[in-house]
Amino acid sequence: MEPNLTVVLDILAIAAAIGMVTVKIQQVSAPRSCGSCTDFKKRTHEFDKAVIGAATIGDPNIIWGLLVK
Repeated sequence: MEPNLTVVLDILAIAAAIGMVTVKIQQVSAPRSCGSCTDFKKRTHEFDKAVIGAATIGDPNIIWGLLVK
């Protein structure tokens, strides 16, 4: 039994519609700016710089110390 072309297209259209709704919901619920977001971004940037600096030195103990902080 070969699937009908319209049935296959209907299934693809439904899957695409569900995907678009899911993406829209995620974009709406994702926070864009908040009071603590600025602090989080600052701390993340500082941590990244410290890890990159430790990696260039080549001492893994420094990175472990940063993770424990």
